[in-house]
Amino acid sequence: MNYFQQALQIRLKSLPSDHHDLTSSNVNLGRINSKLNQYHKALEYFQVSLTIMSIIFKEDDQNLELLYFNIGCTYFIIENYQKALRIQLKVMDSTKKDKLTITYKYI
Repeated sequence: MNYFQQALQIRLKSLPSDHHDLTSSNVNLGRINSKLNQYHKALEYFQVSLTIMSIIFKEDDQNLELLYFNIGCTYFIIENYQKALRIQLKVMDSTKKDKLTITYKYI
């Protein structure tokens, strides 16, 4: 995880604060923290990515949908079912039918 944090620090110093490369660093750190059962920290990284992605991507962009899905799953794991449901329904509204089975699993 240290290398991912170092990569993020380098990107923060060299890129504008809304650059899309920052989203991948934050998403990767979010996923790592999630795997380490540090769900609240994972959500912090996901939220930073969401802020940037909301600016640079359209609402139905696949990257944004996947991020919402990760956030919703994380809320589900920490038993915040209301937020998980709200976010999963948001994904469901904008996603293609072939991806709905994964979303339905968490509803």
